[in-house]
Amino acid sequence: MLEKNLYTPADIERIDGISPYLLDKMWAAGTGPRKTYVGTRIFIARDDYLAWLEKLRNPTGKAAKIVERTAAMLHAKAKHAAQASSRARRASNGDDYEAANAPVATVKRGRGRPRRQA
Repeated sequence: MLEKNLYTPADIERIDGISPYLLDKMWAAGTGPRKTYVGTRIFIARDDYLAWLEKLRNPTGKAAKIVERTAAMLHAKAKHAAQASSRARRASNGDDYEAANAPVATVKRGRGRPRRQA
C-alpha cells in the first residue's frame, strides 16, 4: 500500500487505523496532514503523510510540553490508583486495622439519604 503516491482518507484508515472522522477533526484543528484536492476528492500525498507521521511521533515545542504534562498526569493518576488498590487489599485482608475501620464521611445531597464518600 505504501508504494502509492496519493492516499485517500480510507487508505490512511487501512494503513494506520486513523479514521477519516479523526482526520477531519485534525484538519479542523490545523494539525492534520496536508491535503491535495483532485476535483472534489481529497487525497494526501505520500511524502506529506510520512512527514506528518514523523511530526506526530517526535513532537517539538508546545506539543512536546503537552505530551510531557499528559504523561506526568497519567503517571500520577496510575500511582494514586495503585496505592488505593493496595490499601483496599490490605483492609480486606485484615492487615490494616486503621484502613478497615476508618470513619466514612457522608455528604448530604438534597433530600433523602446521605451518600457515602470514599
